[in-house]
Amino acid sequence: MKFITSANTLADHLYRVQGVASAKSTMPALSHVLLRADGQQLKLSATDLDLAIEDFVPVKVEQAGSVALPAKSLFEVVKTLPPGDVSLTLVDNQRVEIKAPKATFKLVGVSAGEFPAIPQVPDTQSIELPAREIARMIDGTIFCVSTDDARYNLTGVYWEALQGGKGLRFVATDGHRLALMERAFDQHVTMKPVIVPKKALIELKRLLGATPAEEQRVRCAFSDNHVVFGVGDVKLSSRLIEGQFPDYEQVIPKSAPNVVKASRAELSDALKRVSIMSPDKSFGIRLHVENDRVRVESQNPLLGEASQEIDVEYQGPAITIGFNAHYLLEVLSQISEGGVRIELADHISPALVRPIESRDLLGVVMPMRV
Repeated sequence: MKFITSANTLADHLYRVQGVASAKSTMPALSHVLLRADGQQLKLSATDLDLAIEDFVPVKVEQAGSVALPAKSLFEVVKTLPPGDVSLTLVDNQRVEIKAPKATFKLVGVSAGEFPAIPQVPDTQSIELPAREIARMIDGTIFCVSTDDARYNLTGVYWEALQGGKGLRFVATDGHRLALMERAFDQHVTMKPVIVPKKALIELKRLLGATPAEEQRVRCAFSDNHVVFGVGDVKLSSRLIEGQFPDYEQVIPKSAPNVVKASRAELSDALKRVSIMSPDKSFGIRLHVENDRVRVESQNPLLGEASQEIDVEYQGPAITIGFNAHYLLEVLSQISEGGVRIELADHISPALVRPIESRDLLGVVMPMRV
């Protein structure tokens, strides 16, 4: 195997795939990326057996062949090379010589035959959606995904079509807070509800970049237990999470008549300041709401105490309620600008947090005793 390509181009494509390779697996090949040069392109593949990615790089192939190289090491080498062409040559004993102007590396790989086969997923349901909206929906929910492997059905984001196929809804929860986002699309959305793993969505966001182009699209194809995302020439496939997602609608209060309207920026700043004095693990703060005022309070026996008042719109009974400050701040960070609406029933019921200007984002935060 021998091919020549731009070092910058190869580094960009390796960045896309190396995040999927498993660094901690007992199977050495899973920490590698498979390089297969044929025709005038290089196919890059990586997998951790649950998640897999395939990408194509335009190259000048001088000799077809394949080998698997350590993903992280290969990426680190290529991204530090000077601008210009780089050649990769399979020399002997699965060693690959990497040559660039005034720089030479040799990496030890493994035979392509040791690399696990990537399953081909049949298209039983397929939709194509705006990349910018999908990226926004991922950002607006993924922070609520559970990190507790014992609650496996909560370790991903729940996808379901809106009634009548008019759009898509994402929901995530860890049992302490919940995030829900929905978008209407021009395309009719037909799919059964699925739970997409967090790692798959992180890698999808990596493919889409920080700000997807207006015209960029994501192809989503579903089978009984897999999802395949297509972004340009890149294909990302993942197992779906098995199990029943909880009935999230039961968590959302049906009535929360006491409504606080506040500046998102002012409330966020107050929470950040006051939570400095909150207990380290719980980040507990209290909100005291009364007469167009919210007082944010925290107290730590080892550090001291803090409070700050902000002006709000509120006409209702006085309520004092405790929250994890970080949970509130993460929801507020998804509201890009303007005001925030916090809906309360009493001091023991969950709070609803949403933008004043729109209804497509909803956060539910459970109260805590402070």
